[in-house]
Amino acid sequence: MNWKDIKGFTLVEVILVIAIVGIIAGIAMPSVVSIIEKSKNDVCNVNVSEVERHYEVYLEIESIDRGDYHIWITILVV
Repeated sequence: MNWKDIKGFTLVEVILVIAIVGIIAGIAMPSVVSIIEKSKNDVCNVNVSEVERHYEVYLEIESIDRGDYHIWITILVV
């Protein structure tokens, strides 16, 4: 058996496939990054609402008037 008889991909075909995959990855990455950032912001907002809900329950259990006891929660979302 001669090495020329072996079927396979040429170097040009392999380089072309790598280039196409690189272009597709370059197009997809910004949208993936924005989805990750949006999900982080969503988790942060849910956590804030949970803290606020638990705080309201605490005030009610302890019979504390909200006007007498202030806790300010500030979240900066960039």
